[in-house]
Amino acid sequence: MYHSTLTDRPDHLEIIQLVYESKACFCVYYSADTDGFLVGNRALMTFSSVDSAQAYLQASFPTYIQPIAFSTFDFTNLRRTANHEIPLDPCYVLTMWNLIDDLANSLGVPFLGQTRTRQIDTIYDKLFFGNNLPAINTSGTPYTPVFSKAERKKLDEILRDGFLIVEYVLRHKAT
Repeated sequence: MYHSTLTDRPDHLEIIQLVYESKACFCVYYSADTDGFLVGNRALMTFSSVDSAQAYLQASFPTYIQPIAFSTFDFTNLRRTANHEIPLDPCYVLTMWNLIDDLANSLGVPFLGQTRTRQIDTIYDKLFFGNNLPAINTSGTPYTPVFSKAERKKLDEILRDGFLIVEYVLRHKAT
């Protein structure tokens, strides 16, 4: 029915609309011991609307009483970022990187952004610190990440690999 790592008592459920180019789908993100997306038959479980996702969640998780959040994640600007058409927004890029990572983990597909190398870790750290979270950046001076040509090339590769995963998800969805 749903992804085997999801317990019957998720900490958080969220209906998410994934948008990429002219395609979109509604799916469910969960937080539990392991975070991820509901999958069935090795494909992302998708729904025709927020209401149908909500009905499925109420039937599948009757003891979940917290409000179910809704978010839209549009990957259009991620492609524009990778193509250097718009400035890099560290918060947006990191959010999308993490979302793609959760999609890849849920579906059991590889994602370049999961590779642990010094270069990829440095890129991720620069994006993280570029979010200027008050608990992390206590200097009062905003941090703006600067990427070497090699780092930016690798970041663009990671983002393009992420597009392939999102395209895969939108082509191979289970309803």
